Amino acid sequence: MRQEYALQFISGELAEPDLTPDMLFPLSDPNFKTGHAYVGSVVVKDGFSMVTRSILLASLLSWRMTQMTRLALPRLPVFMIAVSEQGEQMVRFVGAKRLNDGARRKDGKAVYGRTITPGFMARANASLHRCMSAGLVQMEFDNCYKAEAMVEAPV
Repeated sequence: MRQEYALQFISGELAEPDLTPDMLFPLSDPNFKTGHAYVGSVVVKDGFSMVTRSILLASLLSWRMTQMTRLALPRLPVFMIAVSEQGEQMVRFVGAKRLNDGARRKDGKAVYGRTITPGFMARANASLHRCMSAGLVQMEFDNCYKAEAMVEAPV
């Protein structure tokens, strides 16, 4: 997401329904690597066991980390909204800090953020490796965005 829209979202001027595709950087834009990522709302219903919820969230995180690696993003500021107690737990688990308490936001929801770095990715990968290598979830990364598609042909 373009920085100006990310800041408007965090400050409360924009809410999820206000987000549009033109607020994003096209992958071909040289400023793509200066953007911010909105993680969004991840909701896992209570009907699933804690183990199943953890596996689903770990799988999502694994997919996103693979995308970051393939896009060669050294740092990525991310922001998110927690909509449930499980979301709050996940926000705390990844070490995100509250950026806005929600009192001044259109949707009334608090916004959290952190910068994802290679160090964070290495620690997260080490934690996820046990879950992913246990055979409980089979990840297919073939359709994960390939970094070489971003490289434009020389002029």
